[in-house]
Amino acid sequence: DNALKFLIEDPIASKENDFDNLAELLIKKFEKKQSFQEIQRQFSTISQKQNQSVKDLANEVSMVADKYVNVENTNKNCDSILKENLKLTKFLEALKPAISLEVKKFGPKNLKSAVAHAINIESALE
Repeated sequence: DNALKFLIEDPIASKENDFDNLAELLIKKFEKKQSFQEIQRQFSTISQKQNQSVKDLANEVSMVADKYVNVENTNKNCDSILKENLKLTKFLEALKPAISLEVKKFGPKNLKSAVAHAINIESALE
């Protein structure tokens, strides 16, 4: 109801023809804004659930880290490096201990590398 009203009454939304742009406008308008403290709490409590795959954990860490570190700040390169380091550190911390220990032995330099090693280890442990 509110979304339809917004699309009709908003001068920018009413003239937009591209679905992706409309979706973005709707998300910006109606997305629940989380406080920094909520995002920080969410980030700090991430851990791999019993039946959660390594890939799903990596996606969760990445999504919350993207909210935690705002890349729209002035120093985008610094934020990008900080965010990637945060993702890697949190991912290694959130993994099940047996998997985390083995992944750390490889000394991964980024999240992609850590996820690849963790997937291999997870498969070997099954």
